Amino acid sequence: MGSTTITRKLENLLSSQESLAKQMATTSIKEEPKSALFVKKGNFYKGKGKIEESTPDHSNAPKKTFKCYRCGKLGHIRKNCRVKLRSENYANLADVDKKLEKEDDWKNCFLTDIIDTQGGTCLVAKETSHTKHPTNNEWIVDSGCGHHLTGDESTFSCSQLHDSGKGIITADNTIHKIQKEGTVVIDNNRGESITLNSVYHVPRIQKNLFSVANAVDAGNFVLFGPRDVKFLRNVKEIKADVVHTGTRVNDLFVLCASNSYIEKMSSNDNSSLWHARLGHLNMTKLKVMIQRKLVDGLPDLSKVEDEKICEGCQFGKAHRLPFKSSNSRCTTPLERIHSDLMGPTLTASYSGCHYMLLFVDDYTRFTWVYFVKHKSEVFSKFLKFKETVEGELCRKIKILRTDNGGEFCSNEFFSFCRNNGIKRELSCPETPQQNGVAERKIRHLVETCKCWLHAKNLSKALWAEGISLCY
Repeated sequence: MGSTTITRKLENLLSSQESLAKQMATTSIKEEPKSALFVKKGNFYKGKGKIEESTPDHSNAPKKTFKCYRCGKLGHIRKNCRVKLRSENYANLADVDKKLEKEDDWKNCFLTDIIDTQGGTCLVAKETSHTKHPTNNEWIVDSGCGHHLTGDESTFSCSQLHDSGKGIITADNTIHKIQKEGTVVIDNNRGESITLNSVYHVPRIQKNLFSVANAVDAGNFVLFGPRDVKFLRNVKEIKADVVHTGTRVNDLFVLCASNSYIEKMSSNDNSSLWHARLGHLNMTKLKVMIQRKLVDGLPDLSKVEDEKICEGCQFGKAHRLPFKSSNSRCTTPLERIHSDLMGPTLTASYSGCHYMLLFVDDYTRFTWVYFVKHKSEVFSKFLKFKETVEGELCRKIKILRTDNGGEFCSNEFFSFCRNNGIKRELSCPETPQQNGVAERKIRHLVETCKCWLHAKNLSKALWAEGISLCY
């Protein structure tokens, strides 16, 4: 009995405390009707709300003409907007805010506004990252749209049924039926309005499309820039460099490829132009190509200007004029000997030589080759060569033609030639053409040797042996 009595007393005490708490809560709310509760940004984190009393409403203070990106109203900015508190009893505020974010799936949208410019009034579409305003205020400026389009019937100020049976074809070739046609009025924050006539209502269109063609028909000029697009009226003067101009075909603006720079250039039958296209080919070869029709698409150029000077050819093909071929030729062996030294080579031969000494008879073009390790050995090799050829042919060397290399111009070399009646012929400085017989023979031997070594995949150190087999 005692325990049952205690239990009943505790239950009565708890119920009385509960009813008292409810009465106190009701009384506090009725006594302060002017207090407003709201959640400040920064004090609300993932469902844990901190409710504070709002600051007093200064009704006499002038309101600024800021436009809220969340609700579209004037007088406050987005971070102070209370639209997110419209949920019942201000409960579950996080879910309300998420719902508002899901209603607008754009991360970048365009706001429409009216501004004054020096040339007149213009309508500007600006890019912004805030997308909390209603979607029926968003109009996408589309130069490829023939009429203003909207999928929201509530935007019309007046409308009527569209009975023409026409439809809208989108980029994916989908046909959307036009339900209504009417007028939409866009208001700005200064009380001015823009009337859009002949707006088509297409229920399946998700966004509102602003037709550039309709805007131009209304007497406006459209100016697209890097960050915005402007609709100009009362334009007095525009100074700019025109890059390209398109023409209007029905309700679309088209850039015609036939007016492009590329096609104009391809239809030009100028001989100088084709001379440049074919890699600055000389005019004589260009004439041959035209006559024989060697190139498909090459037009029949009426005049090929042979004497026209091409500045690019003058700069890129400039070279020293070739020497005239010499018609003089010796009539007997050893009457003139051409000599030159090649080297040093990057790779030494197996015998350690880095130079090749060459002697060529002017009459027979017979060639003798000696391999030396150092330039100082040239004079001794010449003595050996002189003794050999004079003994074999029973003739004396009369003339020795070389360049001005130090190996041929030593005092010892000159004294020997003077004492033995050998005339020396030295080429002019920086003029190897005067010793062309020896130069060309060296080139022939070296090229033949390189081809042989490369074809047989042999070591470069065999260059001396290869040259010995080539002459």
